[in-house]
Amino acid sequence: MDIRTLDALCDVLTDHTADAAHCFFGLCTIYGWLDSFSAEKLLPLLDLPYDRNHIVLSEPLSAVDQIVYAWSDSLRMTLVAKQGIKPPPRLDPSEFLRREAPNLIWPADHSWFVASEVDFDSTLVGGRAMLIDAIVESPKLEAWQVEPADSLADDADNVNRVSVD
Repeated sequence: MDIRTLDALCDVLTDHTADAAHCFFGLCTIYGWLDSFSAEKLLPLLDLPYDRNHIVLSEPLSAVDQIVYAWSDSLRMTLVAKQGIKPPPRLDPSEFLRREAPNLIWPADHSWFVASEVDFDSTLVGGRAMLIDAIVESPKLEAWQVEPADSLADDADNVNRVSVD
């Protein structure tokens, strides 16, 4: 999910969460997050099928803007708010930090759940009808309600379908 979409979605989610100060972010280990956290922070991983394990962080929903790629000697990722990373002197912070969307987001009150699967181009949000309506009606989001039998394959996207000639 791109960052503008993430920010717009989080604005809507905040209005549908009893306690936005207590949320969870799942960072899929396929992206290499493992090297960015201490062993204490890593355990336990959220173990999902198909090697889709996730590091789970507990933060306010507003901290979603602090998940970034951070460059050092090699590319590594970290949660800047917790690590206090400073850029190498030769780099401007805009060259050093790049925001990244978590793959999973949910509040402690379990009022909704956001999932951005690594291999799909869509993000799914589960929640009450009022939340789904607010997301679909948001002028900042391209969204529609899906049903369990709806396809998420590339050729099922009727809005952004790319024609192959």
